[in-house]
Amino acid sequence: MIAMIAGSKEEMPSRREISTFQFDLQPMPLSMLAFFKDKYGLDEPDMDSYHIRWDAQKRRVGFRIAGRVNELVGWSMRSFEGATPKSIIHVCRPDKPCMSWYTHNTAGGDKFAGQSRQSAVVVVEDQLSAIRAAKWAEVDAVALLGTGLNHSKIAELVAFKPKRTIIALDKDATKLGGKYVRQLQGILDNVELKILEKDVKDTSVEEIRSMFL
Repeated sequence: MIAMIAGSKEEMPSRREISTFQFDLQPMPLSMLAFFKDKYGLDEPDMDSYHIRWDAQKRRVGFRIAGRVNELVGWSMRSFEGATPKSIIHVCRPDKPCMSWYTHNTAGGDKFAGQSRQSAVVVVEDQLSAIRAAKWAEVDAVALLGTGLNHSKIAELVAFKPKRTIIALDKDATKLGGKYVRQLQGILDNVELKILEKDVKDTSVEEIRSMFL
């Protein structure tokens, strides 16, 4: 196991990893489409663009974990109904870091080039926050799938060659985000901390657009 950057807190305690994929991925049903549209502003075309699926039996939403060049790294199966653990991670590419990339203006990553086309990349904890940032803030975004930032994840950020890197962890991880900024400043150009009052996934479209200017 690769050690995380010194001082980082553990990955989300409400997630676990599995080696065998145990889910039946289907298109999102109408009830979940309405939920995502109302709560997150994401519609049916977004479900296809960002590869968001549904398992009716286990009642979990599947989020494709996409690598830096849009390779399939795995799936994050998340409950929105209070089941535990909240997220179940299946990694099908153990040679790749468990983080998920999203790019603006390229149909949810389907034409991903592997290097930044935008002036900034936003680093967040979860996939919904990354999707919403990429969709509305005109930035590239990557979800750490937790708060851990180990050496393999840093290597992916360096390979992406961003002109600006914005660390935007959840409010309760602001101190950790500040530590990451200090540790990345000698590795990446223009690294900055964004202090959030609420998670990006729970922020209005207008706030997201102004947040990462």
